[in-house]
Amino acid sequence: NPLMSIGGFALRLKKKLGGDSPHVKDVDLMIHEVGRIEKIMNGIVRSIEQTLELRLDDFTDILDDAVGLFEEEIGALGIKVVRRYHEGPLPVEADREQMKIAFDNIIANALQSMEKRGGTLELETAAVNGTAVAKITDSGGGINPDYIGHIFNPFFTTKERGTGLGLPITNSIVMRHRGVIEIDNRVGAGVSFTIKLPRAGGKRD
Repeated sequence: NPLMSIGGFALRLKKKLGGDSPHVKDVDLMIHEVGRIEKIMNGIVRSIEQTLELRLDDFTDILDDAVGLFEEEIGALGIKVVRRYHEGPLPVEADREQMKIAFDNIIANALQSMEKRGGTLELETAAVNGTAVAKITDSGGGINPDYIGHIFNPFFTTKERGTGLGLPITNSIVMRHRGVIEIDNRVGAGVSFTIKLPRAGGKRD
């Protein structure tokens, strides 16, 4: 409700100012930022309060579906994508849309770390002892060791326009799926995020 009020008054103000006002660009920025906050809050609500709709799904297919949303950006940045996927289905009980949000946040961070110099995005899936594993690795130089212990803390960010909510939301989604996230940080090289979920059926290899 407060965001709707701010956005509504901003639109009314823009109409009153008229197109010739030098302040229109400031109001436009206000309207844009209100929209961005709404998207952030919607993401929080979906990831924390929404009931998971668990269905039998393919973990590899969910990851590949998520990275597909970034194809245009990956091409524009000149980033190479390497896929090493588990042969055959990798069954999990998952909420596909929620897990895509989790993967999206990791992939977006990976691309941002490589946006100035390009690099390689590696995507891997595997079945290990009753666990479905998805690993996302970038070559963006890794995370400052001083920050690594804080990246899952809400609102912690080192980005000028970051929200500090992407990775905490990802962590929340994975935990609600009874999974875990592991990080392999290689300063100067890159970082890997590994998500592990229970494999549907509990089959052990």
